[in-house]
Amino acid sequence: MPAAIQQCFGGSQVCKFDQLNRLTLPVKFRARYGNTVYLMKNLQDPNDNCILGYTEEDYVKVYDNLAKYFSGKALTLAQRKFVDNSEMVTIDSSGRITVKPEFKEFAELDVDAKIISNPDRLEFWNKDKLNAQLEEEAEELDFSGISLSPRD
Repeated sequence: MPAAIQQCFGGSQVCKFDQLNRLTLPVKFRARYGNTVYLMKNLQDPNDNCILGYTEEDYVKVYDNLAKYFSGKALTLAQRKFVDNSEMVTIDSSGRITVKPEFKEFAELDVDAKIISNPDRLEFWNKDKLNAQLEEEAEELDFSGISLSPRD
């Protein structure tokens, strides 16, 4: 599989926290993040209490996008809220990141987290909450008009 595909699609995996709030990122998710992940509380949807993880480049792009939606004092407030709900974390030599207690509380993470690797970010979820959301809300999705063939 080409490296670009491996870096953008990793699937999902449940990982356990240790006593120091460290979570080991699966090797297959680490390749595109180097030594740093930018964690952020998901501010976009109040029902999606997950933690987002970005590369530095993608984090800066998301931050810069604030100026497309806000201006003046509202932009300043949005930037402050964005930064106040974000944190740069280092991936240690064992592949672990430390997740602040307030982030764990926001996402209702206790013993473990379900990590989903999307093309542009990681998502850290309470697995039960994610499963319930997918069962409830996914029924509204209609995939019948979408081709799943790469040749279309």
